[in-house]
Amino acid sequence: MGRGRKFTKIYTKEECREIAADCKTMTEFRNKSYPAYYQTKLNNWFEEVCPHIKIWIKKPPGSWTKELAKEKAEKYVTRGDFYKNDCEAYAAAYRNGWLDEICSHMIDAGNKSNRLIYAFEFSDNSVYVGLTYNINIRKSQHLSTEASPVFKHINKTNLWPKTVLHTDYIEVEKAVLKEEEVLNKYKNSGWTTLNKIKTGSLGFGYNKNKKKSNKTKSPEERKKAAGKAKKQIARKNINNLKAFHATKEMYIQNISFWKMADFLNDNGYVTRNENKFIASGVSKLYAHVFNYKEILSKRIKKQKAEKLEAARIKKQKAERLKASMGFAPTIDWEVKENCHKEALKYQTKYIFGRKSSQAYKSACKNGWMAEICSHMKNQRKPKGFWKIKENCHETALDFTSIKEFKKAWPHAYRISCEKKWIKEITSHMKKWARQKK
Repeated sequence: MGRGRKFTKIYTKEECREIAADCKTMTEFRNKSYPAYYQTKLNNWFEEVCPHIKIWIKKPPGSWTKELAKEKAEKYVTRGDFYKNDCEAYAAAYRNGWLDEICSHMIDAGNKSNRLIYAFEFSDNSVYVGLTYNINIRKSQHLSTEASPVFKHINKTNLWPKTVLHTDYIEVEKAVLKEEEVLNKYKNSGWTTLNKIKTGSLGFGYNKNKKKSNKTKSPEERKKAAGKAKKQIARKNINNLKAFHATKEMYIQNISFWKMADFLNDNGYVTRNENKFIASGVSKLYAHVFNYKEILSKRIKKQKAEKLEAARIKKQKAERLKASMGFAPTIDWEVKENCHKEALKYQTKYIFGRKSSQAYKSACKNGWMAEICSHMKNQRKPKGFWKIKENCHETALDFTSIKEFKKAWPHAYRISCEKKWIKEITSHMKKWARQKK
């Protein structure tokens, strides 16, 4: 909002008080009616218009004393509540080293990594044992949730439980073992346990079997761990399949479902179902019933042959069409003799590749280059060959223009330019510089 903004209505003090009455914070008051908030701020009516809203004013450094911080800390039961509601006092206490002293009356609260063991004991010798990261929240849940076994027992017997804390907040792994130990002690002492779920449950959102980071492990240890994981997955899949296909006859009845032909698409490529089939271990389990590799290779070979035949027929039709229209027949570069005839026209492999790219590619693909290019000059020169002026001059004599020389031997051309031989060795060629008019 710009300074000096004009509003359609100017609010009085009473109207501003009515608008601010329902607001709990200054932000809410400002969002509800900015003209009223602006008028209140302009005339400094905050104390009269909204006395119920706390105005947070940051204290200057050094204004927090130990006594003031302690007064604030005495209002709260845990350090978390103290930090959330009075962060400035908490920060001052932490900064000056008073935090442990002013928070000595507070209860230690747990977290996902630290839990305590508790028990609800009833006078009829019934007990419920559990672990939690916040005993106050957990106690209120047990006493107010209808699904809780503690709540059900209270309604059934009209007895009120006694809360017993068996440990402080300890590590999760130790807490899980301690919970089972405490429960077994109660059972051995003749108590009736109300626990329906097995001990060790840590609640939603906590993965007890969560893998530790591999950052500290060496590459060899990571490989071993990955190999073990793969073996475990394969073993599970095989066990599941053994249970499903209990007998050989049962598998043979479902053989049409597992045929590899059903796992291939029309082009002969493997589909997701086939990958799933092979990964599941069925092929290894029932290799004596159904050889999937043999069927897969036959199917792919057959489809490749069909593709080649279709391409050949298509090519023949195109040749006939060109001949009927008067075009020259296309040369088949898959024939070695045709590539050899074409290669004899050129002196170097570089020019051969430039002038007849299709024949060059076909010769490279089929491995004919050494044989059909035996007449050509070896373009690879020994190290330092072009630094000798006579070598550059002899090579330049084979060309009639500088452009051809540059394309055929770019390295020789570059060094000749650097050494300033270019004019001398190309004097028999066409003029390479434009003449001034």
